[in-house]
Amino acid sequence: MRSLVRLINVDKGFSTDHVLTMSINPSPVRYADARKEINYIQQISQSVRVLPAVRSAGFVYTLP
Repeated sequence: MRSLVRLINVDKGFSTDHVLTMSINPSPVRYADARKEINYIQQISQSVRVLPAVRSAGFVYTLP
């Protein structure tokens, strides 16, 4: 438990204030075609970027 607390408190080198992360799992049946899935993610990306409080948004396929 102490190790976890220490890891949480390590300086990450960037601010994590006002950061939101989320996972999107498109239906493998509805988005079986990779192009459809990419278009879906791009639509979400565009919708998020135009929200008034959003300064920037980024998407990754898998987290490291």
